[in-house]
Amino acid sequence: MKHIVFLVGSYYPNYSAVGKCMGNIAEMFSADQEKYAVTVVCQRTSLDEPDCEQYKNQDLIRVSSKQDRKRLRIDREIRETTGVNNFFFRLMLRKFQIVSAARIILAKDSADRRKVNYYLQALNRLNFSVDAIIPTCLPFETVLAAIGYKEIHQDVKVFPILFDQFSFNSTLHRTMLNKRMKMSENLLLEEKMITDSTHVYAMQTWKDHLLKSFSGFKDHITYAEHPLLVENNCLTEICHKNQISIVYTGVIDFHIRPMSIVATIIEEYLEKCKLSVRFHFYVRGNECSLIKKLENRYPNNIVNHGSVPEKEAKAAIANANMLLSLGNTEANQFPSKIFDYISCGIPIIHFYILENDPVINILKKYPLAICLSQNKMERKDVLSSFSQFVVDFKDKRIPFEDITAVFPEATPTFITGDILNRL
Repeated sequence: MKHIVFLVGSYYPNYSAVGKCMGNIAEMFSADQEKYAVTVVCQRTSLDEPDCEQYKNQDLIRVSSKQDRKRLRIDREIRETTGVNNFFFRLMLRKFQIVSAARIILAKDSADRRKVNYYLQALNRLNFSVDAIIPTCLPFETVLAAIGYKEIHQDVKVFPILFDQFSFNSTLHRTMLNKRMKMSENLLLEEKMITDSTHVYAMQTWKDHLLKSFSGFKDHITYAEHPLLVENNCLTEICHKNQISIVYTGVIDFHIRPMSIVATIIEEYLEKCKLSVRFHFYVRGNECSLIKKLENRYPNNIVNHGSVPEKEAKAAIANANMLLSLGNTEANQFPSKIFDYISCGIPIIHFYILENDPVINILKKYPLAICLSQNKMERKDVLSSFSQFVVDFKDKRIPFEDITAVFPEATPTFITGDILNRL
């Protein structure tokens, strides 16, 4: 039996997008208990979570620093208090954020050594011989912990899976100046990752950067897509049969994934629409007030469900007539949710901001999709195309087998199979 250890950020039960991707790959290994024992070292996302537990034949180990636990306590108090107490804890949060930002800016690179250390400590405490470690990015600190462990245990194989960018990630660095100042050091860390790993798996959003910065390591890297093409079997009777249900799930954020222009388009559409249409929003983020305003104005056409458990969101996606997608403000930040959408074989309406939005190229291969610009100059044509697409595609679906034939690199078996060949 081989022992496989995954190093991830947020995992069960509060998955991040990267956590969901890594979970799909971990389940490919844990499904065969006779051959593989799977351990997942992940970040604590709640003070109520146990240090260790079992989930889907995986041994979960949760790690956190003193500062992480302090942040979790502050977040909990903000949720549970009101009035003066709530104001006090919000001030504490602001102080915490300022100190964290200062630490990021003053460091020589963008890796948090405290995180590296607690992942490495968790690896060193394991009471079995590790055959392979599969870290991820983000957090890039898991990659550094894995190759740090390999320096001592040289027989261990390391297979990083890169989702979010590191050296070129503007959100991670807070400011463009900080990003430029740390670029050379961060590139050295990325080079060390490539040279010290057994093999690297990177999403397509990494490809231009890796080919430009590390052209000598082409054979060391395999490019894939987010491993989220898993059949969604959450069909229920949650949607009204006599209405067209259009669903959006995920974050709406002024800086990363803004909603204001799309909200205006939806408002104009509802003013002219003669069909029975209802938009369902399962959202969190700093622009949720826009959805609330729409709901107040169009109570028969807009439902704001807020933040819901993953199972409820998956059921909503599976039972929709159509799915709404919002583009990011940065081309190197890919909304992995698009493959959750595609896996259901349902028509997708994607509103993009950037002409080089990577989702556009993905959806070119998906026959039930339309990509519409959020450029105000194109509003009239966008509204017309949106309206016609709803009429023409509201009842169409694609079988899951046909989807995997088009996007084999987005199935969990694509990366898993390659890792198995190298073990």
